[in-house]
Amino acid sequence: MVDPDAPRHTEGESYLHWLHSGLQGSDLVNGVITTGYTLMDYAPPTPPAGTGVHRYLFYLYQDTVEKDTELQAITKRGKFKLYEYTKQNALCGPVAQTMFSTHY
Repeated sequence: MVDPDAPRHTEGESYLHWLHSGLQGSDLVNGVITTGYTLMDYAPPTPPAGTGVHRYLFYLYQDTVEKDTELQAITKRGKFKLYEYTKQNALCGPVAQTMFSTHY
């Protein structure tokens, strides 16, 4: 889950709200998102006052690496480059996406 409208972010950068990996397709079909592992804990939407509407985007990618291999660790939320991260970790997709928007 990323916010591409976060202040002080340039094109291609977002604020990272949540990153989870290792979900199985059968779990997603059944609405189960507790399997796998979290790379960045969930941070709820908190658009700062006066920054307008923020889009919150959820992307689903398919892992292309061995199941025993974990994705690259994330050390900060700000200025997250989703495109670069997906390329570095050989992720396929996005295979699905959704979004919502909100403001202060």
